[in-house]
Amino acid sequence: MFSYYSVIQGSKMQTKYNLRLEMVMFAKKQGIKPASLAYKTTKKTVRKWLDRYSREGLNGLKDRSRAPNRRWKKCPDSFEDRVVKLRNLTKNKFGAIKLKDRYSLKWSASCINRIIKQHPELRRKKKTITDKRNELWSVKKLTKAFEVIQVDVKHLMDISNYYPLQWKYKLPKYEITARCVKTGATWLCLSDTKEAISAASFISMLLQHLKGHGFDVKTIRLQMDNGTEFFNINAPWVQSKVEQVMEYFEVKHNRIPPAAPTFNSDVETFHRLVEDEFYSIEQFISEKDMSQQLYTHMLDFNYIRKNSYKDNKTPLALLKEDYPDCNDNVLNFPILNICNHFHFYSDLFQKREDYNTSDQLIDMLMNNYSHQGGYHVSTLHIRGFK
Repeated sequence: MFSYYSVIQGSKMQTKYNLRLEMVMFAKKQGIKPASLAYKTTKKTVRKWLDRYSREGLNGLKDRSRAPNRRWKKCPDSFEDRVVKLRNLTKNKFGAIKLKDRYSLKWSASCINRIIKQHPELRRKKKTITDKRNELWSVKKLTKAFEVIQVDVKHLMDISNYYPLQWKYKLPKYEITARCVKTGATWLCLSDTKEAISAASFISMLLQHLKGHGFDVKTIRLQMDNGTEFFNINAPWVQSKVEQVMEYFEVKHNRIPPAAPTFNSDVETFHRLVEDEFYSIEQFISEKDMSQQLYTHMLDFNYIRKNSYKDNKTPLALLKEDYPDCNDNVLNFPILNICNHFHFYSDLFQKREDYNTSDQLIDMLMNNYSHQGGYHVSTLHIRGFK
């Protein structure tokens, strides 16, 4: 049998309590000396716990604090009052070390920390996810609509509902998404491959779409990760196709740090939403059917669906706050397989005076592209947006 002290040292309170209770019960039946021999401890220890049990019952078997009842070096009450005032003055943001350094406090940081712990109102409250989102939204409000647009690629083959449909009907494997940070407005296309030409064609198509609806694309800043579809990682001195498009439209861009997807949280949030609300639910019988359903889903997302973390407003409503006279149709974007439309990239660098990208997009959206058969809000586009 192990000795009493070998079990007590490093054990949790429950283990200590049960061992002491067992030893006390043994001593009440067999005596103090037999208990000390059985549990390999001193008679003084057995007597101590037996006396505490007799006086206080089960509560007497718990550990007692060894802190002195009166601290002879305890700081004066005036110092505690000053710490409380300084903590309130700094809105509970300054810790013990910073308070001591900033205000030249006499007593140690551990003393200041003890004062903070003894006053619950001085403790710093841990921020919830909702608090963080609300603070982030207050910062995003300072930007204008379309000032920052995040771009990313979503891999669709890891969605259980979509995977068998893709193999059966040869559906696209990727979704390229762009989302406005301020409004939450989203534009996207589908793609069979994750190549630079696909991303460049989509970005070119998007910028032409915005420019055709009267927006100054030079004020837009695109934000994306360091993927090879956006930048030449192995040869950074060589301009990628996406960089060529941004240079053509004179658009600025940001690159987020490696392995930091939270910097693109807005577009990543949309990827989660579209997976939960569309790809994991709907069934498709062809790529055309999928495009039609996704088109009506995006109409619902941009015009009808409210965002609870953006003052419970739709992307269109937030856009109207910054640009009251803008064309509502700027959020009406065709769903294409961009692999069939690489000309959006290649035609940029062909000097053709008769080429009007805005007219081509409008013609594709209103005439050559059928939207019948959508399930979400399939008749929304019929109402017309002026």
